[in-house]
Amino acid sequence: MPLHDTSNLFPIEHLAVVDALYRFGAGVDHSDEALLATAFSDDAVVDVTPFSRRWGLEFPVLTGRETIVGFLGATGERQTTTHVVTNPRVTSDGDAATLSALVEATHLIKSDHSRRCRTMNWYAAELVLKVGLWRIRRLVIDGAWFTGDVQVLTGN
Repeated sequence: MPLHDTSNLFPIEHLAVVDALYRFGAGVDHSDEALLATAFSDDAVVDVTPFSRRWGLEFPVLTGRETIVGFLGATGERQTTTHVVTNPRVTSDGDAATLSALVEATHLIKSDHSRRCRTMNWYAAELVLKVGLWRIRRLVIDGAWFTGDVQVLTGN
């Protein structure tokens, strides 16, 4: 293909969809609840039960942006986290999109960085375009693997 041929470039819209997941991760990692809130629609649902059951934990299904931001925001109070998004796959149709990605997350207890848990997770999201910004309406997180102390995820 000639270098000037742009017909097969990755659509900028797909990057805008993936940005919702980047805002999610950065919002948690930087304890920025305002940024975190921009990642979700008002009626969003976050379901981590496939992940938590896989590792013997129990987390509730989170419903509504305020609940999600409150729960995830509290994570930043007790943990230092990093989220890395890779292998995003996007399908979009008008103002709706689906996104799948791998997300590696490292969680450390703020008061004791020797206690940590590192996970690789499959994220599957349904998104909507609201006021010019892609927002997650439904997110399901399943675990691929983890290392370390899984109890760090519960804050214990």
